[in-house]
Amino acid sequence: LASHQDLFVSGSRDHSAILWNNMRPVVKLTGHTDAVSAVAIGGKKQLIVATASSDMTIKLWTIFDAESESKAR
Repeated sequence: LASHQDLFVSGSRDHSAILWNNMRPVVKLTGHTDAVSAVAIGGKKQLIVATASSDMTIKLWTIFDAESESKAR
């Protein structure tokens, strides 16, 4: 679990991470092939989420709109 202002991100055993805004899920980040065991969030001009998985990969996600249904890549 990691937080930034009103946002936080959580990792899961279902191979995903979820970005939350004011206790509401706004985007599910998928792409790992095993449990997401570590997360980080931060940024000033752009919001960046980092996820680390038991599949031995780290992914960086750019969040474009955390106020509504977010777009991430």
